[in-house]
Formats: sequence, C-alpha cells, structure tokens
Amino acid sequence: MARGTRTVVKFTWIIFVWNFIGLAVYGIAALMAGGPMSATVQNNILLYTGHSYTDIINGAVSAATALGQTFPNGATYLLPTLMAGATYLNLSTLGSTFAANIAGEIKEVKAAQTLAQLGSLALFVVYWEIFTFFQYAGFGSVWYQAIAMMDQANASGIVGPGVTGDWLAYYFGFDIAYKLPLATYNVIFTTANPILTGISTIHFAVIDFGGMLTLAFGPVRNLFAWSFDGILPKWVNRVNRRGSPVNSVILGGAIAWIIFTINTWTTWLAYIIHTIAIWMIGWCVFGIAGIIFPWRRKDIFEKSPEVVKKRIAGIPAISILGVVTLGVAAWGAYSALAPPIAALIGGGGGMEQIVGTVAFFVIIPFILYYAAYFINKSKGVPMDLRFKEIPPD
Repeated sequence: MARGTRTVVKFTWIIFVWNFIGLAVYGIAALMAGGPMSATVQNNILLYTGHSYTDIINGAVSAATALGQTFPNGATYLLPTLMAGATYLNLSTLGSTFAANIAGEIKEVKAAQTLAQLGSLALFVVYWEIFTFFQYAGFGSVWYQAIAMMDQANASGIVGPGVTGDWLAYYFGFDIAYKLPLATYNVIFTTANPILTGISTIHFAVIDFGGMLTLAFGPVRNLFAWSFDGILPKWVNRVNRRGSPVNSVILGGAIAWIIFTINTWTTWLAYIIHTIAIWMIGWCVFGIAGIIFPWRRKDIFEKSPEVVKKRIAGIPAISILGVVTLGVAAWGAYSALAPPIAALIGGGGGMEQIVGTVAFFVIIPFILYYAAYFINKSKGVPMDLRFKEIPPD
C-alpha cells in the first residue's frame, strides 16, 4: 500500500486470478477422491487423524447423545440453513462500507461504486457456490454435520474423550484444542498428491492475504483521517513522494501484527468477543445520524451533493435509509447481546467479556478523543470547528 493504489490494484488482480486457479485445483482433488466412502478418503483420514471415518462419525453420535440430540437424523433444517447463508451474505454486504469509504474520497463516483458493490456480491455468491459444491462432493453432508456436532459439544462445555476433553482435538489430532477442521485440512484427506495439496494450501493462504490487502484500506484511511482531524499525531498523516500515507500504513500494519500475535499466542481477545454487538450499536448511531441530519444540520445538508439531497414523497431519502439502518442494526445488536446477557442473568458467567468489550471499544476511544481534544485546546486549536463545515474540494 505504501507504493500507491496502482500497485495494490495489480496485486489484487494477481490474487483474484490465483484464487480461481486454487479453487479449480481444490475441486479437482475433491472430485478425484470419489466421495467419503472411497478408499482414498478413508485411508487419508486414518493416516492423518489416527481415527477412521467410522470412528469420527461414531464420535459425533456420542457428542449428539451427550447433547440430548440424534445424529444423523436426516432432517433438513430450512430456517437454520437460510440463517447461516444470510450470515455470509450479510458479511459480504457489510464489506461495501469499505468501498463507500474509498468512494467518498473520489469526486463524482457513480457507476464504479454500483459495479463494485453489486459485482463483488455476485462474484462472492458464484465463488462460494462452486466451493461448497466441491466440499460436499468430497465428503458428503454427514461429515460436516459431524464436525458441527462436535463443535457444538465443545461450545456447550461437554467434556469429550482424550486428555484435553476437546472433541475435535481428540478425533482430528490437533495439538491446539478447539480448531475446526476446515477446508485447509480436508484437502489432505482427498488426495495424496503433494502438488494438489500444496497448491490448494497456498490458495487458502493467498485468500487471507487478499482479504487483508483490501480490508486494510479502511483502517489505514481511518488512521489518516483521525490524524488529519487532530486526534492522532500529525506524523501519522504524512505522505511520501507518491502521495501514499506511508506512516498510516506502517502504523496500521504494526497494530495488525500486534493483534495477530496476541490472538496466536494468548486467549486475551476472548475478553473483547462481543465486537459484533458494538459494531451494530455503532450502526444504530449512524442510522440515527442519518435520520436527523437533514433537520439537525440543514446548512450542511443543503451544501451536500445532489444524490444526498434526494427526497422520496417529500422525505429526505437519507432519513428513510437511516430508519432502515437503525432497524437492522438494532436487531443485530439485540441478536448479538441477548444470548450472553441471558447467560449472565442465568448465572452462567461472561461478565468479563462484556466489560472487556465495552472498555476496549467504547471507553478507551472516548478517553483518546478527549485527551486529544484538551491537548489541542491547550495549544489554541479548537477541534470541534473541524466538524462543523464540509471541507472544500
């Protein structure tokens, strides 16, 4: 990113093409396996886990029995399936906020923004449909139901076999407990070909790198903006001769690596587990701001671009969208907070996670903002004036 947007775009194209090559290789391995009952799959599962396919399925039966459920029951759960699918759709759609942030820095963005948001969603659906087909072609639905059943037993605190009592760690031979055997593991069960497994493994690593590369635009842009607004030191918004915010990139990378290291070697991030709830609450505030903006700050509203000032039946469109945003976000916040609060009321614990999340994402930002506010005020720089006018082009 420090080398400019053009370089990032070139890398993004390389990653995009490579991901579909990797998807094809993963599909070849899955289709060549011949299904979960083939000798290749059966032998590889036994080789890499120390348990046979039948042992793992029987383990899922034991987990289901401990949960008071029946496995496999052959039932089709339409609503849970739709809810699970909606989760991925929602995550992809929420990614459009990053495109909106970037578009906000460019004049007269129209067709490109629509293409970016709808096109990325369409590509996501196509990619995920093909990937899911390969997943089930290689192992069948019972395999993934078994993994889900063991994961549910772990989440419910039901002690499984083995030293750690972790169902997945025991049956899949993990040295770190509670790691789901996702596609990166499943590919080694479908083929013994080192070229196919190597390319497929690199494929999944490249996917992560591609996600980090594009998602980095949002945080880096925020760091730059906060520095420009006086919340962070001035050196953060300095640019190099290419016009790239190199200091923001370095700071963002350092923060990312610190969080990555903490997540790898400790369980500290469990104390801020309710991030989605805070995110949804933030969207509630955003929705309320959209509702009252045309009336609360009519002066800025009238100076806004024409697309912002559009009305529907005499009501500002931005206010209508604000109502929709508030409704969806409020439901999301409720859905995220209801289970932990219910568990807390029921004596199940979890107060430290709620307090940790609120402290990290709500209290600390307020402290940082007002620290910057009073530091700037002591220098005779009123920060609040920066937010009362739309900056000139």
